[in-house]
Amino acid sequence: MRTAGIVPSNFTLIITWNSCASLGWIMLGQQVHGEAFKLGLDSDISVSNALLALYADTGCLAECLKFFSLMPEDDQLSWNTVIGSLSVSESSISEAVKYYLNMMRVGVSPNRVIFINILAVVSSLSLGKVSQQIHAQVIKYHIADDTTIENALLACYGKCEEMDECVKILSRMFDRKDDVSWNSMISRYRHDNLWHKAMVLGLFIIKGVRDWITSPLSLFFVLVLPLQQRGMEVHASALRACLESDVVIGSALVDMSSKCGRIEYALRFFDMMPIRNVYSWNSMISGFARNGHGDEALRLFSRMVQSGCACRGHGDKGLDLFSRMKLDGLPPNHVTFVWVLSAYSHAGLVDEGFKHFKSMSQAYGLAPQMEHLSCMVDLLGRAGELDKMEDFINKMPIKPNNIIWRTVLGACCLANGRKIELGRKAADMLFEMELQNDANYMLLANMYAYGDKCEDAARVRKLTREAEVKKEAGCSWVTTKDGVHVFVSGGKSHP
Repeated sequence: MRTAGIVPSNFTLIITWNSCASLGWIMLGQQVHGEAFKLGLDSDISVSNALLALYADTGCLAECLKFFSLMPEDDQLSWNTVIGSLSVSESSISEAVKYYLNMMRVGVSPNRVIFINILAVVSSLSLGKVSQQIHAQVIKYHIADDTTIENALLACYGKCEEMDECVKILSRMFDRKDDVSWNSMISRYRHDNLWHKAMVLGLFIIKGVRDWITSPLSLFFVLVLPLQQRGMEVHASALRACLESDVVIGSALVDMSSKCGRIEYALRFFDMMPIRNVYSWNSMISGFARNGHGDEALRLFSRMVQSGCACRGHGDKGLDLFSRMKLDGLPPNHVTFVWVLSAYSHAGLVDEGFKHFKSMSQAYGLAPQMEHLSCMVDLLGRAGELDKMEDFINKMPIKPNNIIWRTVLGACCLANGRKIELGRKAADMLFEMELQNDANYMLLANMYAYGDKCEDAARVRKLTREAEVKKEAGCSWVTTKDGVHVFVSGGKSHP
């Protein structure tokens, strides 16, 4: 067209850049950008947005941000493109929040897509207060009844450990609940070790969905629960339905068996799987790490990477699994590294742990998240490297959350009075975040007691009573035909 002397129109440029973005042809797109600049067509908002989308879709984040800063005018689509590109970039994910705040300051109203992107960012950064502010804006702009938005809020509040808010959102969804909604709730219950609640929810899904056995996702909900009898029953149903070769079901069987402490069954299911994906490997690695087979987990990880894509005293087996994972050539993801770093923590291998922590970003392009930073703090704390732990926290790119500060306080308890000031700082931060958590008071009192500061320990115990902090009672739970029953010591709810 240019050889024939025909001047391209705005529509022609937009179509060309859309095609370049689909094909990943960034060089051609930049050449067309030069033509548009010469002709003075790049100042049109529709043309600018198409070029912005080209840079975002091809991963040219620096060029995308530079061009956005030079745009004479922008609109909702412009901000959506920039925030979306930042939200999927591991190295710049925190910048998405800053751009979102700038968007609100200049008076641009967020839409459904922008809310989904920013909630994903807030979720990964575990920013609880920010998530509440965004939720308020969702309500303000009258899109709180959108299922995708509600699922994003469920995931965000769950990651920020705001389970009460999750329950409120789920109860308001009525018939809008889908697999994603249930998955978010059950996964967070699992993560918080609220197994009886996860089980009740899983059984409710089974009873409410007639063809649940044909849905791998619904089956996965049940199999992730650490209840061997129920899991074996579902396994038998899967065999009758000829679903045993399904990769999701196989991964769920591995996860279920390892959570029941039957690591030999988990390994048998894993070896029998005709096809494995990264979730299969994660299930097996986490199983080894959870059951203390750290060495085997790490060896399996090595096997996975080389071929293409943690607590009861058997750390060697986890490292072996780590190696096998690398041999399968599967690229590890964030979940993989959480369990790998956890295995190193329980094995006490500080140097090796830091080596793999650095490889996340250097070798795999994965930016460390809060869970990985928490594992490293735990690694240093278990090894007694409290000075290095303090230095690591001060240099963290993300503000420490309550889990990290509790890990610090726990490590200071075992230091026999060597890091009292660091322990006090950790306790102060915890009291700001969760004043009514009894574990924080007990850890602080124990730190003083172990450091022969009996008066301070007594003062903390008195403070606990004055704050009316109550320790959550331990409980047992059993499953019967009519549901799950929870018992506490001395309880009278089940005469």
